[in-house]
Amino acid sequence: MKEKFRNTVILMFVPFVINVMVTVMCAVTRGTSEFKGYLAGTLLSLMFSLIWVFMARKVSESNIMVLFALSLGSFPVKILIFAIFAFGGLYIFEINQMYFGFSFLFGTIITLVIEVWFIISVNKLNIARRAGKADSGPRPAE
Repeated sequence: MKEKFRNTVILMFVPFVINVMVTVMCAVTRGTSEFKGYLAGTLLSLMFSLIWVFMARKVSESNIMVLFALSLGSFPVKILIFAIFAFGGLYIFEINQMYFGFSFLFGTIITLVIEVWFIISVNKLNIARRAGKADSGPRPAE
């Protein structure tokens, strides 16, 4: 279980690293508003990923449905915060909405896929563990 969680955390940083590389590329080849938009989307996506990691660490040992509800139930909240940042950032920070949206949605959707993979993996481990406990009677010598 701990190895799956560690792999999940490592995989969650892959979209962040890709987004950082694109952010640097935007800083070099694009304008300031595109750079600000992509950077804001990258940082917001990373923030949501880190929040999920801390919350999942606490509930992954308990009920798998709580973890599932945490992952899929937080998606509409992420989209709402995305809209608030997109419109607020447009007027306050003068960011490019398209670059912000692409960066944020790329990071969010990829991490959602990773979250679902983790949930399915943990569920399979829990099922196997329960099946092992139910079948833990005396075993004949081999």
